[in-house]
Amino acid sequence: MEEFTYRFHPQHHKVRELLDAGRIGDVVSTHARFHFNMDRVPGEVRLQPNLEGGAVNDVGCYAIDIMNMVMGGPPTSVYAKGTSSSDPVETTVAPILDYKGVLGTFDCGFEGFQGRD
Repeated sequence: MEEFTYRFHPQHHKVRELLDAGRIGDVVSTHARFHFNMDRVPGEVRLQPNLEGGAVNDVGCYAIDIMNMVMGGPPTSVYAKGTSSSDPVETTVAPILDYKGVLGTFDCGFEGFQGRD
C-alpha cells in the first residue's frame, strides 16, 4: 500500500459518493500525468526488466488505480505505447484505457522536466 494512501482520504470517498448518487454527472474522460527525473545509478531497480521495472509499474500504477476508482472498475481494453532511448524497460509511457466508451488517458515517465541551474 506504499503511496496508495490517497485511497483512504475522505475526499476520494466523497467523490465516489457523489458519482454513485449521480450528483456531479457522468464522467466523460479522465487524464493524469506523473513524471520525474530519475537518477540512473548502477543497479537501479526501476530499470531492471527481471524486477518488473518500468514507468507504468513505478508511477503509472497510481493513475490506473485512481481511474479504476473513479470509473467503478477496471477498463475493458487498454492500448499503450512505451519508449526508452537507452534503458531495457519503458521509461516513458502513454496508455489509453477504455471504460466502456469512456476514455482514460495518462502519461508517465522517468524523464521529467530538466530545469536550468
